[in-house]
Amino acid sequence: MDTVITAIKPGGAADRDGKLRIGDIILSINGQPCRGQTLNQISSHLTNPKIEAFVVLQRKTPSSQDTTLNGNISQLPYGDTSIDGVHDIVELTRDENHSLGLSIVGGIDHCSHPFGVNNPGIFVSKIATNSPAALCGKLRIGDRILSVNKETVEKATHGDAIKALKNSGKHLVLTIRHEPQPKGLQEVHFTRRLNQPIGLNICGGIHSPPANMNDLTDEGIFIEKIEKDSVADESGKLRVGMRILEINDDSLLGCKQI
Repeated sequence: MDTVITAIKPGGAADRDGKLRIGDIILSINGQPCRGQTLNQISSHLTNPKIEAFVVLQRKTPSSQDTTLNGNISQLPYGDTSIDGVHDIVELTRDENHSLGLSIVGGIDHCSHPFGVNNPGIFVSKIATNSPAALCGKLRIGDRILSVNKETVEKATHGDAIKALKNSGKHLVLTIRHEPQPKGLQEVHFTRRLNQPIGLNICGGIHSPPANMNDLTDEGIFIEKIEKDSVADESGKLRVGMRILEINDDSLLGCKQI
């Protein structure tokens, strides 16, 4: 019997992610096939708060043909495009032992590609899972931070913006603007066997030779080479020169090669 999504909890992780739909057939969760498992076993995989679930599913297309959403590409931005350019107030509270779960890139002295190329500023570069920044449900990668506790950071250096966030106290109020998502933003999903290499060589990153010859200030991570017959090659969706923004929800903005 197929495992079919019949409801999505409003405000839950699946709802905020925006990729699952009612009627989707779940094929596997974190590499474990759903066929042969009980409903309780499947539910435990999805509700375990200690893990991030990687779900492979099947969806009926308008042509009624089956499409396995694994190795396929979809035009899914990080957030709803209808809020592009909209200002918002975000209130966050942290406890003594945990951070806000928010990372930034940019500043008048620091690049923030692909955001703010022609209009520098401070941008959200990473939102940690289950952190106050994630649970508020109002932030997405690429949001421009205009002020921190009413202190403007629009013309701040990168260091000054970090200080403003760290010295904000237990309660933090951000004024943000939801910036338009980069053109051509896409998600590519594929599965590899245990210890199987992806087959990607990358270039760029901070403190490395620039990979974007059209803009030498760009510190982004780009695909330099795709190994033949590798997982990346077999997906058919990746190309040399593509910018990688994140991998499995881990942002690569402001990262360096290891």
